[in-house]
Amino acid sequence: MTAADVDLSGAAAMIRELESLPGVLAEVAIGDGLAAAAEEIRRAARRSDAFEDRTGGLRLSLAARRGRRRYRPSALVLTRGPAGAHGHLVEFGTGPRVVRKTGRSAGRMPARPFLAPAARAAGDAPLRAFAAGLRENFRRVEREMKGERKAGAKTRRALAA
Repeated sequence: MTAADVDLSGAAAMIRELESLPGVLAEVAIGDGLAAAAEEIRRAARRSDAFEDRTGGLRLSLAARRGRRRYRPSALVLTRGPAGAHGHLVEFGTGPRVVRKTGRSAGRMPARPFLAPAARAAGDAPLRAFAAGLRENFRRVEREMKGERKAGAKTRRALAA
């Protein structure tokens, strides 16, 4: 199976299940699934030999984070901290740069992508992780509806716990 071939069997049933959940629970479930998928891509990027990282700092700076974008759950893989501050420059490269004070050319840096190839190399693992995150949330909601969990939770954190 190539990175472009993704098995979506069961996707329609999963969408129906998501639509049946109350709004906040659906958002929590999607957020957990996206976070799991981002974590798979982060792992693939750390294992990747697609880029040269002499100190290992850029690899160690990779993190998966969940968030919200335009009021919807999202997740991303990013570089963090001082060791990862230049991650975007490595991934996308730079155009010609000039030092402002001296006017001296600092050259350009060609792009050496490491996250995009890692996402492709991960294949359908992120999709499987997303589905597993959704399934775990469905089980959690089922347990709560059966009364196995504390009922009456009003906050997202309480709903996700």
